[in-house]
Amino acid sequence: MYTARLLRLPFWLAFWLLSLGFGSAVWAQVSVRLTERDGPMLQLSGPADRWLRLEWSADLGTWQIALDSIVPPMTIPAVRPEQGAAFYRTAALTEPEPPYVFAVIGDSTAAGDFPEQDPPRVHGWGDGLIPFADFEDSETTVLMTTAEPAISSKSFFISPRNHVDVLNRIKPEAVLIQLGQIDEFTPFLELKKTTLPEYRVNLGRIVDIIRGYGGVPLLVTPLPFRENEYWRSGQQISADDVSRLSARAEVVRSLALEKGVWLIDLYRIVGDHYRSVTLEELAALGAFDAHHLSLHGSEVVADLAIGALPDHFQRLFFGRD
Repeated sequence: MYTARLLRLPFWLAFWLLSLGFGSAVWAQVSVRLTERDGPMLQLSGPADRWLRLEWSADLGTWQIALDSIVPPMTIPAVRPEQGAAFYRTAALTEPEPPYVFAVIGDSTAAGDFPEQDPPRVHGWGDGLIPFADFEDSETTVLMTTAEPAISSKSFFISPRNHVDVLNRIKPEAVLIQLGQIDEFTPFLELKKTTLPEYRVNLGRIVDIIRGYGGVPLLVTPLPFRENEYWRSGQQISADDVSRLSARAEVVRSLALEKGVWLIDLYRIVGDHYRSVTLEELAALGAFDAHHLSLHGSEVVADLAIGALPDHFQRLFFGRD
């Protein structure tokens, strides 16, 4: 059973407010609020203990995911279709039960150094998540790192570590996906290099794999360079390097909007943090170059990543209110 109401707006966008019932008299509703700065925003109201998926359609026939996992109350930007109307509905999801598996896909900025490197030269923000949830002693949440140094969105599918098989076997409830540095800067053109369109397709394939077994993918933009810091060799980062990595981040943002995936924009968030600290503090965050992280830096970036998660993920996986 459901009730639906059509709200007619004095411009190109119309919204269908579709409320779905769960059991006895439990409802969730989608409404619209117009803002001068951000345009139309969707407001979701309903019980805070229900996990939902938000879907949208331009014709009421074909429905697409607007966001994989939502918990009211929440305000999010509206999808802007090419046509003159967007219709929305919510669908019930089964809330995961412990033990939860929280996974990270990424290169060395997420995974840290190669296992045989002792002591490690760099540390990954994926491992930096561990102190914030006490994963090693937790009976409710397990951290799974399918990250690998020097991996790209292309080599992810052919890695000897069989990342796709691992995802389909373990089925993590939530997966953070951060790739792109190796796609852009690798010298191994045949095995790892991708164009921007290829990069977009590969990330989309990973999103579909995670959705295919019922998990929630979250796309993460690549880490920025510490632009105020010099390489140990004395060479400053070039403007071209910055521009190329920024273009990768923009692909991730665009894909997240297109596929209705939660976005963790670490390129922007971490970049803002880098610009807010002193040069001494900036140097303490880094390792031997202007991109990788020290142990301290990995924990700082992990904390920023957790803070950018949807509120219900912060509560479920990290116990944050």
